[in-house]
Amino acid sequence: MTKEAYIITGASKGIGYEWSKQLIEKGHLVIGLARTQPENWPGEHFLSVDLTQLEAIEKQWSKR
Repeated sequence: MTKEAYIITGASKGIGYEWSKQLIEKGHLVIGLARTQPENWPGEHFLSVDLTQLEAIEKQWSKR
């Protein structure tokens, strides 16, 4: 299986969280994005950002 990378918005709950969880379980790299990181995030990569605030996104991304 080829490992792929995904960026998923709304990854802290609902469909975004479940989709992230399933992809991580299959061995893919997932970068989750949402305003708040869930306590039980199943992966290694998560950015807590408000996607309506471009400056905040740039600041978080530059930390990586």
